[in-house]
Amino acid sequence: MFRLVAVQENVRIKPADLGRPLVEAVLAELDESYLDKVIADVGLVVATYDVQEITGGILHHSEGAPHYEVKFRLLIFRPQETELLKGKLIQSDEHGVYISLGFFSDVMIPFEYMQTGTIYNQKDNIWCWQAKDANLQLDMGEEVLFRVQDVTFHKQPTLAEFKAANPGADEQDFKKQPPVPPMVINGSFNDAGLGLVQWWSEEEAEQDE
Repeated sequence: MFRLVAVQENVRIKPADLGRPLVEAVLAELDESYLDKVIADVGLVVATYDVQEITGGILHHSEGAPHYEVKFRLLIFRPQETELLKGKLIQSDEHGVYISLGFFSDVMIPFEYMQTGTIYNQKDNIWCWQAKDANLQLDMGEEVLFRVQDVTFHKQPTLAEFKAANPGADEQDFKKQPPVPPMVINGSFNDAGLGLVQWWSEEEAEQDE
């Protein structure tokens, strides 16, 4: 789920931060550049794990900000396929349900990855699993357990790409488009023990009686 990634980068320290300890100033720059951002094909940066080496301190002509070569490690979130994760249901529509992990919310369970017999109630905007002995609802706010199917990365389209895909569209149409999530986790409920944690807790309690 989490892993360390080594990075080397030229880091510019702002003049206002020159009075701070060097490592502290470098960490502040790295956090501003990377924290809570997705690196394409790598994952979500959740922390700067450590700074391993700082060299340089070069001042460029007519600039009062030194540049350092910094080797550091980032703590990255990117779950593996088949990994089990827990989260809370936050949204539902005809395409499936959406889950928050607390620090990451671009998680979806498409309807085709739900338990066999799960149907969508459009009136109440809720999915319901018609199990053998009960109709079990996927209620918002409930804790769920799911299996990771895949992790996909997406690039925000440029204006030119948007116009090519949408003939007749203009810049105002482009600006109205919601941002594309840079990383999306698709998961599955389609196995025993997956779905609402409460379903299986109640079943275990009944078996113990």
